[in-house]
Amino acid sequence: MRPKIGPAIVERFGNGRWHSLGSIAQAMNTSKDHVYNALKNMTIYGTHGAKSERKQVGATYSYRIFKQEKMISSRELVEKLDPVIKGLKAEGKKTAATMSPGTVAHLAAQLQKLLDDWTA
Repeated sequence: MRPKIGPAIVERFGNGRWHSLGSIAQAMNTSKDHVYNALKNMTIYGTHGAKSERKQVGATYSYRIFKQEKMISSRELVEKLDPVIKGLKAEGKKTAATMSPGTVAHLAAQLQKLLDDWTA
């Protein structure tokens, strides 16, 4: 039975940046297989209070880990972000002469307020 390394991986690499499997294994002083299994569970099940993503870089894979501090329902995201997205799309379809920088700034402020509310 191997020791659980998931919490230590999240603590050290849960910064949202991409890290190679090899560099994580080397930093944790364990095998790539051991790290892979921990990251696989984070990717599928969100174990250890984190979610990981995987992408192929050449012949190897890199992972990025996000700590899940606060959950927001997808329904709330859709309901609150939809008007902002629609407004931005409408402004994007306008010509440079008819586009309103004030409207874009207002929509950006709405988006920032939502993000601040969700991360507070």
